[in-house]
Amino acid sequence: GMFTCPAFPVDHVVDPTGAGDSFAGGFVGHLAQTRDHSLANFRRAIAHGCVVASFTVEDFSTNRLVSVTPESLVDRYRALRDLTQFDDVTPAHPPVGSVHHAQGAPH
Repeated sequence: GMFTCPAFPVDHVVDPTGAGDSFAGGFVGHLAQTRDHSLANFRRAIAHGCVVASFTVEDFSTNRLVSVTPESLVDRYRALRDLTQFDDVTPAHPPVGSVHHAQGAPH
């Protein structure tokens, strides 16, 4: 079936530069971290990409990603899930370390 996931609605967009790359990083990072190639997990990966991109547009370039916490990623992911009501089989603690892992921070 078809699956769509809108961009997460942010209060203030500063700069969209890097949002596409951030989406790709969140998407691929989720798939790499979970090693699950099921359709349901691809949908979760799309949502994770949207969430990471939503933080990126809140500042110039990818500067905002430096201050993103795993908790804020989980909170925004759940908010997006609730907003869009996509059918999700989210694990108790959805993987969210891809942003920090990409920056070389310990996870």
